[in-house]
Amino acid sequence: MPPLVIETDDVKYAGIMLKLDKNPTITARQETAIHKEPSPNSPVVGTMQRNDKVSIVGAKAYIYPRMGKTRIIKDVTLKDEFGNEKSLKYGDVVYLISCDVPSDYVVWYKGAFLELPAYGVKMPNPYIDVTPYKEIYAEYEGYTNKQDVEADFEMYIEYPNDDPHTPMSTWKLVYGDEFRRNADIWLYVELPDKVTRGWVQLLNAHLGSKTYKQIWWRQLSVEDLDVFYLGFDYEGFNYWKFKN
Repeated sequence: MPPLVIETDDVKYAGIMLKLDKNPTITARQETAIHKEPSPNSPVVGTMQRNDKVSIVGAKAYIYPRMGKTRIIKDVTLKDEFGNEKSLKYGDVVYLISCDVPSDYVVWYKGAFLELPAYGVKMPNPYIDVTPYKEIYAEYEGYTNKQDVEADFEMYIEYPNDDPHTPMSTWKLVYGDEFRRNADIWLYVELPDKVTRGWVQLLNAHLGSKTYKQIWWRQLSVEDLDVFYLGFDYEGFNYWKFKN
């Protein structure tokens, strides 16, 4: 069994690309509390107002691997971030950490983070038919809730068009399992006053647990997309960096 929680400052394991040397930023869509520590129960040290743009100066992920129990149903060889291969056999159990349909899934197996091929996991979602794909390697058996398998919420991300003078486009997140992250992700931000710093939560451990009609942040420019990325493909750009 994996640990109950894996704490890490490297949020790539939870499916986030964050280049702190590029001065990434986020902008609030709504009033957002900033906490002293990466916890919703921590004291509030500041507030982001709607359209406030702040710098990201750090991050932390609390990964809950046991939520993502996944059983191997076909022998497969996976690679870790360093290119090392691990052979998994029928009946082996891995633990899904992050799931993004256009890209590879991240799984935890015996102390290492591995990549599972895209569309390689059969998820409990009647809206995604995996039968046309011959290479199904694993079947998800972990935590799920109603919002993960029914399209009854309307979360979306805003992203820029090619013309900066046109309105923002939106990427609608229809199915919870497409962007599943079995992790609590927190961003350490600095307000424009260059004094106030604190933590804001990016996504909860399972997407379906938040049924807001919109999420609290947005990416305003292509420059932001280059340095802070959630994981969906944008004009063919694949965020995942394990293959470098």
